[in-house]
Amino acid sequence: MRNSSYLTPAEYKHFKEQQGKFKASIGATVSKRYGFRGIVSVIPGGPADKAGIETGDIIESLEGRSTRDISLAEILKSLPGEKDQTSICR
Repeated sequence: MRNSSYLTPAEYKHFKEQQGKFKASIGATVSKRYGFRGIVSVIPGGPADKAGIETGDIIESLEGRSTRDISLAEILKSLPGEKDQTSICR
């Protein structure tokens, strides 16, 4: 399984600026699976676990966009949020 994606120089700059900005994660490891993005592991008791997300689940879309069209870096940037504000919808 590959855990990388190509970024343009502008995307990379934006990604680096956003790193560390958020404090809370969804409590899951995300990677590329079958062309989409999938859940590799879930932290017990974390937001993803509480929402019923399981290892092996596939994220088909994010905010109405197919995850086939979104880089892994962009997905990882959009999932975290402020502490106690992260919500997951199934």
